[in-house]
Order: sequence, then C-alpha cells, then structure tokens
Amino acid sequence: MNNLKQCSDQLLFVCYYPGAGGENLSVEISKFDTCEPLQCYFTEQSRTVITNDLFGKNFLIPVGPFDHLLQRVKEIAIDLPVLERTHVVPSHWDVKYLEPEFPNSKFIRILSPGDIKILQTNTNKKVMQGHCRTLLELKGYCLMYVDMLIFQDLFKKQKIKLSMTIGEIHNVLRPFIDTETFEHRFCGGGVDLYTNEIQKQNVISIPYQGFEQCKDQIKNFLYTKHDLVH
Repeated sequence: MNNLKQCSDQLLFVCYYPGAGGENLSVEISKFDTCEPLQCYFTEQSRTVITNDLFGKNFLIPVGPFDHLLQRVKEIAIDLPVLERTHVVPSHWDVKYLEPEFPNSKFIRILSPGDIKILQTNTNKKVMQGHCRTLLELKGYCLMYVDMLIFQDLFKKQKIKLSMTIGEIHNVLRPFIDTETFEHRFCGGGVDLYTNEIQKQNVISIPYQGFEQCKDQIKNFLYTKHDLVH
C-alpha cells in the first residue's frame, strides 16, 4: 500500500495540544471493538506512552515542514497491509493539515481547557520529570525540537544522555530551539487552535478529560459511515 488515501478510511486521528492527554484518550478509544488495540506503558508520573502507533508516532513530531512528515509517513505506508480495523493515531498536527492528505479519515479533537496552566502543569509533571526508556525514544524526543545534526552533535559530546530526565534534556536543547518557529508549527498553530470546534461530519471535538462523558458520542462517531472521497 503506497497511497495514504487508500488507508485513510481506517484511520482515526486524535488531535490535541501537548498535556491534554491525547495518548491516554487514544488508548481508551482503541478499546472499542471496531478498533485495533493500542499497547502502552505508564511512566512513574502516570503518563501514557503508546508503543505500537501505526506510523511510529511521527504525527507527534511537529518540527519541520509538514511535507517532510508526509514523506516519512508515506515510506511507512508502503509496507502496511490492508487495514481491516480502525487505527487510532495521536497527533499534534490538527485537522486543517491532516484532512487534505487523509480525506476519508475521522478526527477527534481535544479542546484545551480555559486555563492553559493546566496543560503546562501536566506537561511538566508527566513529561519533564520522566525518562526516555530507550535511545530511540531519546532521539524521538529531541527531534521534536532540533534537527538531526544538532542532536547527533550533543549526543556525541555526551551533553545529552539516556540517564537524564526529559526536563534536563530540554534545558540542554533550549538554546538551539527556534521558539517562534516551533510554537507556530507545534500543533499547527499553538494552543489557541484547540479552543474552537470545527463543524464537519468527520470531526468531533470533546472537552479536556471528557472521555467518560463523551463515550457514547465517540462510539456513535466510530460506527457512523461517512461519504468517502474517491
């Protein structure tokens, strides 16, 4: 399968701003009988970390042009079998970026709470105090903020180590981060993007930490057939 549009009708993207619990929500949604179950582990800080994301969690990496992300995803898609069940994919890229490439997919957006400090606190507690378990996770985290050459140089000089907390790693990366560009690209425009609902048949928005109250709505959304784009 080398065409993303061919598999898009079996994809459900969970779009969210960091700290809004997108991986946890994705795992809960994947427990519905129409979905492929997501596997995960939980850190000491109660963060949910998915381990079998269909696209290797590439949609959680916001650095770089979107077409670069698409190229990586297309290379992964070449080796995908025909998808028989719905695959839930967490994403820091929102609908306006994803839908043109995945016209037959469904999208669930987590609306940001009124107080952005809640998400900042969650990120600090669940992410910054944690550790990467493998070199692959360490590399993936760093590439969210800097390009490959910077990461390789810092790692070679042992300024970044697997034993460091993510917060310590982030402090090393901070001088190399283009803050303005990063905030623009992160989530395709920043937290304000997740304060308004999008009115489309293939998109629903749910409140922050709203899985239980929206469980029936999500289930009905999964079972609803939408007109496909050919």
